[in-house]
Amino acid sequence: MKRTFGMIEGLAVLALAQVLTLSAGEYTGPSDSQFGEIEEVTYRKSNWEPWRVWGGADVHYYDNIRSINLLSPTLAGVLNDEDDFVYHFGLGVGYTPLITNNLFLDTSLSQEFYRFDKLNQLDFDYTNADLGFIYVIQSLRDLEVFARYRYEHLESGTFESKLYGMHSFETGAQQVYRFAPGQSVFGQLKARWALDASPDITGYDEYSMNVGYKWESEPFEVTFSYRLGYSDFDEIDRADWNHVVMLRGEYHLRDWVTFGADASFTSNASDLKAFDYDTFGIGAGVSLQMSF
Repeated sequence: MKRTFGMIEGLAVLALAQVLTLSAGEYTGPSDSQFGEIEEVTYRKSNWEPWRVWGGADVHYYDNIRSINLLSPTLAGVLNDEDDFVYHFGLGVGYTPLITNNLFLDTSLSQEFYRFDKLNQLDFDYTNADLGFIYVIQSLRDLEVFARYRYEHLESGTFESKLYGMHSFETGAQQVYRFAPGQSVFGQLKARWALDASPDITGYDEYSMNVGYKWESEPFEVTFSYRLGYSDFDEIDRADWNHVVMLRGEYHLRDWVTFGADASFTSNASDLKAFDYDTFGIGAGVSLQMSF
């Protein structure tokens, strides 16, 4: 039976909400790519570079920080509809070697830091580790199917206290279709199931779809995407439908240096009305990535 929960448990869920909202639609590394890294596998196997190291920094403005606060009715009144700037820094390493034919091992480890301008009591640090496999089905226009184990760990912004940790398993498929020079469309279906969460109140299963269009003309790139997600919380009586629309532009100064800017709109519809919200965000940043 699903249960209700109090303020202390709600604080842990609040931290989880920050990750879900601030990372929606964002690129988080090759193991969860926006269809830009692994798609090149079938085109350059002979000189495939399995190691990737990346890092970056960006700043985003959100007109409704309250949206990352509403996972518990007991927390609904903690913040009003306040806006704020969020500063994000991250770095990571990934290793994706070719095992045999079209099968790849897929591993990565990343560390991210989120800092709020006004509401610094919400600052947090986020660690993510993945271990899984990617298989490219060439007979289906290079359809990529994947399965991986994921561990997520979130601390307060001082590295002094654990807010939550979660083990999960996810699987899905994604494909990029190039229909003209410099133009492509992409799609992804993914399911993720929580295996174990601490505290258990933060456990949830998610089913998502991501589709989009990409235009490229070196050194510029523009991507328009839409993401639909359904989240079902294991221990509380709550399920959400989440919609994210994003427009992102990039300028590749070098092969390993990219400047980017994006605008997004997020709408969340929950069966608990206190969790309904809309958020607009806009931001810019720089990212570095090297392969070897």
